[in-house]
Amino acid sequence: MHAPHASVSTSTRLRARAVDGNAMLTRLASVLGPFSIDHFEYVVGPGEDVLVVIGVRGDAWQVERVAAKVNRLIGVLDVAIDAAD
Repeated sequence: MHAPHASVSTSTRLRARAVDGNAMLTRLASVLGPFSIDHFEYVVGPGEDVLVVIGVRGDAWQVERVAAKVNRLIGVLDVAIDAAD
């Protein structure tokens, strides 16, 4: 009997610009909970600007799904998917 092969999971980075406040960090955590996330950065810049970097494990469908859910949050200005290396 052969052991099942572990599937190789890739990680894709999403970058979002958002406005800090109104529990943004908590809302992001709530949206990301069901997904396989291997990287998360929340960098507050000047004023109320925030850069959020999210590493999503999974295929293109999963990445698109996470991007759409993050983009629907009030206070998120835009979401971009980094090009694959």
